[in-house]
Amino acid sequence: RGKVFVVLQAEMMSPAAQNALLKTLEEPPAGVTIILICTSAARLLPTTRSRCRLVRFGPLPLDFTAESLIKEGVKPDEAHFWAAMTGGAIGPAKHRADEKLYEFKKTLLERLSTLPDSPGANLTEMLVKTTEKISRKLVRRDEKLSKTLAGRQAGQTILDIIVSIYRDALSLACRTGGNLVHSDQSGEIEKIAARFGPEATAEILTQLARCEQLLWRNANAKLLWDNVSITCASAAALEV
Repeated sequence: RGKVFVVLQAEMMSPAAQNALLKTLEEPPAGVTIILICTSAARLLPTTRSRCRLVRFGPLPLDFTAESLIKEGVKPDEAHFWAAMTGGAIGPAKHRADEKLYEFKKTLLERLSTLPDSPGANLTEMLVKTTEKISRKLVRRDEKLSKTLAGRQAGQTILDIIVSIYRDALSLACRTGGNLVHSDQSGEIEKIAARFGPEATAEILTQLARCEQLLWRNANAKLLWDNVSITCASAAALEV
């Protein structure tokens, strides 16, 4: 009875691409529905937005998402963690649970809470091996996915976990009173917050944002994770 075209990450379209689409958005062919999906409507051109009907999707309650995972066999502590980690998004929460990364995240947080000023290679080795492991799973799940892109997506997953740890630490250091993503390991978060304080923790988050940029610029994985380890241990600036 009709056709539906879905454009994912519509905010990534260049201005020229959006302008080329304006006529089609304004007068689509009969029976055609075009859906633009984006993280922020403000990142689309005003002329594009004016030709669309805006439908907002808010986050689901974390308890609802956690209960959905528990019904599928995920343990309660893990379910509540992934619900908080993904902001209540059921799809990403299920994917993370399926990747069996909860034990890795617990081990990672324990190690980060006890890092010396000059970390050894063991943390870097752990991050490199886990990135490769996740990457292989992603390729098996989607044979069309290139190894390069799978590696970047895997690295992003790990960086997201690390960033969430230091955001929790910053929240505690600043005494904001917000709920912790890593409430299941609040003691380890307290150790990190006490060691660095607000300013150094904020600097770590700044450096981790730079690491994310390097990840998507195809930086050498070993050097990238070396810098992540050094940054998390001492709040030192990147060296790559």
